[in-house]
Amino acid sequence: MELEYRPIESLDWITFLILFSLMVLASGKYYHPSRFMNFISLPLNDKYVSLYERGTLFFNGFHLSITVFQVVNYALFIYLTKEMLWDQSGVVSQYGFYPVLGGLLLFLVAKTALQLGQGYIFQLESLVGDLIFYKSSYFNYSSLVVFLVNISLVYIWPQSTLLLYIALGLILVINSVGLLSVIKQHQNLIQANLIYFILYLCTLEIAPLVLFGSYLKV
Repeated sequence: MELEYRPIESLDWITFLILFSLMVLASGKYYHPSRFMNFISLPLNDKYVSLYERGTLFFNGFHLSITVFQVVNYALFIYLTKEMLWDQSGVVSQYGFYPVLGGLLLFLVAKTALQLGQGYIFQLESLVGDLIFYKSSYFNYSSLVVFLVNISLVYIWPQSTLLLYIALGLILVINSVGLLSVIKQHQNLIQANLIYFILYLCTLEIAPLVLFGSYLKV
C-alpha cells in the first residue's frame, strides 16, 4: 500500500477572522446600542437612514466598525466562492485571501471616490451623497448574511453550492431594496437628471458586477 500525501490546510486563520468579526459587531452594539438596533431593523423600515445624516458617514464610529465587518466578511465570501466554484482543490489558504481583501478594500475606496467626483461634476452632490449612504447601509446589512454564510460554508456545509446561490440571491435582494429606497426618496431629482443617473448606474453599479463575475472566472 502506497501512502498518499493529502495536504490539510489549517482553518485557524478563518476562525480568527470570524472571532474578529464577532468582536467588531459586539463593540458596535455595546458602544452604539440604539443605532445598532435601528440598523438591525433596516430592511423593515427606513428609520436608520432617516435618523442618521449622511454627513456622518465617514466619521461615525459605528458606521466605520460595521464597514470593517463588511469588508472582512465579503472578502472571505468572495475568496470561498472562487475556491468553491473554480479551484475545487478543497484547500483554503490565507495567502490567497490577502490579495482578495486588499483588492476589495481598494475597489471600495476607488468607487466611493468616483461616486463623489461624479456627483461634484454633474452637480448632484445631494443625490450621490444619499446614494452612498443608503447603499453602504444596506451593503453593510447584507454582510450580516454573508457572515452567517461564511460560517456555514467553512464549518457546517462546505462546498454547498446551493447555500452559495441562496446567499447571492439574498445579497442581491437586500441591496436592491436599498437602491429602490433612495430612488423613491429622490424620484423628482432623478427624473430631472435621468441621463446622468443612468450614466451613474452603468459606470458605478453595473460595471463592478461585471468585473466581479470576470474575476471569479479567472
